[in-house]
Amino acid sequence: MGRAAAQRFNVTVQVLPLDRGPRGSYAGDRGPMKAGETKDHDHVVSMEVEDESNLVSNRTKVSQLAQRYAKIRAQALSPDESLGLIERLAGEQQ
Repeated sequence: MGRAAAQRFNVTVQVLPLDRGPRGSYAGDRGPMKAGETKDHDHVVSMEVEDESNLVSNRTKVSQLAQRYAKIRAQALSPDESLGLIERLAGEQQ
């Protein structure tokens, strides 16, 4: 992802280093999670655990996952710090 894409008004890039949580743990350790909303405004979460996708639509479970998502964002670097890290790492690989 380039700087231009990361600076779009509808894009937020945040990197979550593996050591950001207390005692080296972090809220995103259970795998990728994507939050979404249906055309009927129901909230859903797609999770990938051990190479298997799972779509969660149960409101209670979605609420719990939304809390985990909020914790992931709280532990992540800010968007500016994230972009800086990505650029530094990309520069090291060139």
